[in-house]
Amino acid sequence: MKVRDIYISFNDVESRNQQRNRWNQTREACDYWLKNTIDENVKKFEKALIIGAGACNDFSLEKIVNMFDSTVIIDYDQSSMLQATKELSEENREKVKIVSGDFTGVIEQQIEYLKKIFNEDGFTSLIKQTEKFRDGLPKYFENNLSISLDNEFDFIFVDSITTQLFPPAFFIGVFSDVDDQFLSEHFKKINEVALTTNNRILIPFFRTIKRALVKEGVVAVSSDLFEINSKNRKYLNKNFGGLYKISLDILKNKELLMELKQYQLSGSIFEIERLISKKNIGLQKTYHFASWPWDFNEEKQYVTVGTSFIKK
Repeated sequence: MKVRDIYISFNDVESRNQQRNRWNQTREACDYWLKNTIDENVKKFEKALIIGAGACNDFSLEKIVNMFDSTVIIDYDQSSMLQATKELSEENREKVKIVSGDFTGVIEQQIEYLKKIFNEDGFTSLIKQTEKFRDGLPKYFENNLSISLDNEFDFIFVDSITTQLFPPAFFIGVFSDVDDQFLSEHFKKINEVALTTNNRILIPFFRTIKRALVKEGVVAVSSDLFEINSKNRKYLNKNFGGLYKISLDILKNKELLMELKQYQLSGSIFEIERLISKKNIGLQKTYHFASWPWDFNEEKQYVTVGTSFIKK
């Protein structure tokens, strides 16, 4: 199974009604944050872009489409996007353009190649080729976009894709047939190369976002901050209360933030903010920072954080 198919299969595990019912609170919180961000920062309402739209279970597509003259949605999973647009009014469906593909061009093209290197030439060659790819990312990235940079958007929503860009695909795609002992022995190096590659992707990614925005256009970014699972649930519940309490308190509790650093995911909001500031990308943070829980499934939950930036 290709990495693309694995990503798409995530949307097929449950029925749409099951997903939407479980994510009601997530959707309401995300919609509230998006509305505040748009109402107070967006100046024109001509074109919007949603990257990582998927089945649109964790936000209301209808509400965004209602606000703009036209909306482009992009994701790997075309069937889920089609399903989501079927629920729109006929008038709103005509305002939506669906683009099927990987916005970065990284996953399908590069992971299959790296797996071939690993199988034929071994681990050392794999790491060298991954580092070579990583170091050439800015040029590679520009040639593998699923949308034209000639499009100018008043608003862009990046929906929780920044923690999924490279590390999960790298592990799933390249090492899917490797035994646990091998992964354990080489995990530190594999993880290091995956995370540094992810950061190299994020920099040109947000430069591309800036180029796609009109002047004073706004990008809203949501990101999984940390995972709550069977390993840390008991500790977090005992020390900080349940998932919803953690989500509500996260902005006010410095102790909590320090404790949760051990669970923070690469590509999360704090890493994005650091990279945007360090590389002087030209996006200025707004004050609309929010957090909410996301129930991925019955066993696994995440705390998701959203923030936004204005093109200056």
